[in-house]
Amino acid sequence: MDKLPVNQIYGNYECTHLLSATSEGAIYKAHHISNHGSEFAVRTLQIPDGKLDEIVQECNDHMIAVKAITAPHIVPVVDYGNEGHTYYVAMPFIEGISLRSLIKRTDRTPQSMPSFGEVLELTRALGEALTSIHNAGLGHGAVEPRNILITPDKTVYLTDIGISRLVKITFSLQSTSSFWTGKYTAPEIWIGERITPESDQYSLACVIYLLVTGNAPFKAKTIFEMMKSHQDSIIEPPHYIRDDAPFELTLFFLTATAKTPPERFRSIQELVDEFADAIMGEEGEPTQFFNILPS
Repeated sequence: MDKLPVNQIYGNYECTHLLSATSEGAIYKAHHISNHGSEFAVRTLQIPDGKLDEIVQECNDHMIAVKAITAPHIVPVVDYGNEGHTYYVAMPFIEGISLRSLIKRTDRTPQSMPSFGEVLELTRALGEALTSIHNAGLGHGAVEPRNILITPDKTVYLTDIGISRLVKITFSLQSTSSFWTGKYTAPEIWIGERITPESDQYSLACVIYLLVTGNAPFKAKTIFEMMKSHQDSIIEPPHYIRDDAPFELTLFFLTATAKTPPERFRSIQELVDEFADAIMGEEGEPTQFFNILPS
């Protein structure tokens, strides 16, 4: 990772530290060239040769709508553009840790996971973020632990707004990118259907299931097996894994992770409300789960 270049300049942003790199691009910590006191996270995507102007225009058209979304619990887009074949998106840099990294610090037993009440608070925050995105006529498409950021004061943010669509545009994909399918992906997305509020709902339910049980909904040795599990298998009831899990949670997950979108809850807010009802009286005491964050 350290071998990738830093000190690159994209638009008004000079990259100083490489934060992460994946098959579709990289994320850098950067500062504004004219205001070194402001720190940003800059995500880059490489545009393949051919149709550069067309792809950049389509990306820009998409980012106009994304940039307009400003809401609590969302890391907003503040700038975007391209330097040659590199498309970049700038967001405020927020000091925190991803939910993925936080979970890796536990032994993932039910006893080490957060209380139901703590999961509800995180669900409410993500629900607000997703509702804002859906009200703008967009979908997120990658609701998963690596894109959920927790700050030292336990504020929850959803990151990478609009990025799943950019990946599809920049790679000229006619169907859903395999970069964005995995443990939390709705069945319809695996077969190339467009991202909808219902598919984000499914992914959010999978994240909730992970926090409740310590397990992702399905385990698989290959990407094909994972796809088939999401398409055909039913999740294991939470009370089989966690003794204090109310039976109502099983009914909640059966609806939230239904195989076809019309069978799911009517909205993200309904999902949040139904989860709250399912754990009513079982919220539990605060745990140490979020207390291991850096100060």
